[in-house]
Amino acid sequence: MLKKVLKWTTLFFLFFILSCNSSENILGVGSRLGLNCDFSDNAPPDDLQSLDQYVVAAVTRSPGYTWPASADFCGISHYEWSIGTTPEGEELVSWENIGNVTTYRDENLTLDSSATYYTSIRVVDEAGNISGAYTSDPWVRLDPVRDLPNLILRLDSEALTSLIDENGTNASSGGFTNSIDIWNDTSTTGASHNFFATSATARPTLNAGGYLDFDGNDGLTVNDHVELNIGTVSQRNFTAVFETGGDINTRQIIYDEGGNVRGMNLYIFNGQLYCGFYNTVEDGDGPQAFTFVSVPIATNSRYIATWIFDYTNYTGPTGPDGNLECVVNNVSIGTTTSTSLLYAHSGDIGLGAKVQDTYYETGSSGGNGQNFTGSIFEFMIVNGVPTADDIVIIYEYLSDKWNFP
Repeated sequence: MLKKVLKWTTLFFLFFILSCNSSENILGVGSRLGLNCDFSDNAPPDDLQSLDQYVVAAVTRSPGYTWPASADFCGISHYEWSIGTTPEGEELVSWENIGNVTTYRDENLTLDSSATYYTSIRVVDEAGNISGAYTSDPWVRLDPVRDLPNLILRLDSEALTSLIDENGTNASSGGFTNSIDIWNDTSTTGASHNFFATSATARPTLNAGGYLDFDGNDGLTVNDHVELNIGTVSQRNFTAVFETGGDINTRQIIYDEGGNVRGMNLYIFNGQLYCGFYNTVEDGDGPQAFTFVSVPIATNSRYIATWIFDYTNYTGPTGPDGNLECVVNNVSIGTTTSTSLLYAHSGDIGLGAKVQDTYYETGSSGGNGQNFTGSIFEFMIVNGVPTADDIVIIYEYLSDKWNFP
């Protein structure tokens, strides 16, 4: 008699489990017990309760999200994901199976920088039941002009109308010679800082990949301006997107502002990428000898380098030092300090070449030269200090746009 009671008690317990809401079993116990979940399970999985964004949207990539695993009596089969311009919408991506994962990011999308998007996720269990959808906060594709405060200069080789040949024809028009005489600033804020070839024989060329090749003789410069070089600044950062050539041992300038007294630069020498800063004369807060950080680089490789000067804590000659940090491919390669602001300097600015004078780790260097052999994709200057999130935004945007590995 006792055995019969135990048997019926066990069967009743199993029936009770089968009748429970999916939240009663997070590990698919129904399947573990050998029950026919296709026949028995009519309850949908638990709805998701949160989505955490771990990376922002870029050019062709959605934001990345992570979420806690859902619960279901017979176990989770997979999650589905959609992207639309309305909550739970499918205008961009119809509901798609993204696997039994709790982290995901969509790629190879065609995103409109002026549109607002929503990401929705729902859960499907082993019996095919579908949970309700959970929708993210609205998000937009990154746009440096809109999203980076204090952007004062942007050279973008993807903007074909900004590339002008020696005949005044832009790269989107017929008859364009592929020779770049002017590279127009597309930042749209403040003054226009258009770069131009240092001579008729120093024009870089637009290649089939849509970026500018510098052959070791080419170089661009820009007119002096208070936003760039003839005004004193306590904060600045610039970002260069470039690809090295086959020579990374010869000294080569990627970007240089300043003469042989004060300035900032980015250059290649002996297999290293250097981020340099100097203010070698007394301007009221003491001279700052040339200081730098550097990192080994490889031939024929792509890099996104951001060189940051931050002296927002400046209180005078006896106050704390300012900070300098160089970030390459989203990794800080080192920091150093400055005892001096970056004071006004009339030394010419060079992109892909030294124009007039500069300063290196070996001392001052006069005249023109040290031309770059490689490619430049994009260049930006921001008269501000980026946050950690801003640095991620810069890297996510540029690495996606230019197909970095």
